[in-house]
Amino acid sequence: MEELEQQRLAEIKKREEQLRMLEIKKIEELEQQRLARLLEIKKREEQIQMLEIKRAEEKRLQEEKRLQEEKRLLEEKRQQEAKRQEDLRKILEVKKREEEEMKRAELKRQEAKRLLEEQQRQIELRQMQEEQRMVAELKRMEIKEEKKNTQRTETEPSVPVVFDRRSDFINMEASTTEFVYISDTHPKPDDVVVKLTAKPEHVDCGDSVNIIWEHSALPTSSDWVGLYSKTNTQDKDYLFYQWVPSEKTGSFSVKAPTKPGTYVFKYFVNKTYVCWALSNLFRVGPAYRLTPTKLGTLQVSIKIEQTHGIPSSSAWIAMYEPDKDNRNYQQYQYVGEQKEVIFTAPKSARWEFRIFPNKAYDHTDEIQVDL
Repeated sequence: MEELEQQRLAEIKKREEQLRMLEIKKIEELEQQRLARLLEIKKREEQIQMLEIKRAEEKRLQEEKRLQEEKRLLEEKRQQEAKRQEDLRKILEVKKREEEEMKRAELKRQEAKRLLEEQQRQIELRQMQEEQRMVAELKRMEIKEEKKNTQRTETEPSVPVVFDRRSDFINMEASTTEFVYISDTHPKPDDVVVKLTAKPEHVDCGDSVNIIWEHSALPTSSDWVGLYSKTNTQDKDYLFYQWVPSEKTGSFSVKAPTKPGTYVFKYFVNKTYVCWALSNLFRVGPAYRLTPTKLGTLQVSIKIEQTHGIPSSSAWIAMYEPDKDNRNYQQYQYVGEQKEVIFTAPKSARWEFRIFPNKAYDHTDEIQVDL
């Protein structure tokens, strides 16, 4: 009985031990589960924390990006504003320069107007002086002509003097002219040929001009040669005369006139005003080449090139209606050292530009332009 009791107690103890072991095992399992749950919770907390950190970082990055974008937009606005201010400054500078240029142009225009008025006054004064000088010169020439007429009366024979107005219609452009001029008192025979040549064809004022005559017969001792201006070829209005030796051919030299222009020599026979020949035309004084270039409807540029003669600081060029005399100009400009002048016409028409080598109304060259 005692053994059974011990066995039963041992069995009970064993069962208790097993139960305790099961209890311990169960407790351990529960502890493991608790630890697993704690680890899971910790892991989830760490994940949540990482997510929060990630979200915070993303938010920070977004905030930085937003700030950078705002900063970029502010910088762009600042640059745009600076550019607008710079453009405005440039516009104001351009406007200021334009205003200054307009002021300078206005000052130049006023100065040009003043100079033009001053030049006009000077021209008018010179015109008055020139007119007074011309009146005095005409009086002097009249006195000289009276003296010449007195000398001619004393030297010329009593043969009738022939003055034929047909000499006004001589072809003055022939380089060497055999002028057939029939007079009732001294007709030129058909077999007589008279030629008169002036050389050179262009000289400066006061230079020498050679006159060469050729006579197929023998000239009389009373034949003579006279010098005339192209603008006045009346037989009695000679500027100079020279008797021709009784030789078939010969030459002599004279000084060219001091007044620029175009001149011609005429051969007269036997102390009369019967003209038997004309020389070629020859020019005295400076010569110019005028080249026009149209700049607009009413504006033209005239290029001035002096081709002969001594340059003159008093040369001037003027614009005319073609049928007006030299005193009735529309506009004028002094040439001076200029190579080119510009004129503006008051209306569309044909205009003539004449150049004058000195302070007188004797022009040497001209050109016409349609504007």
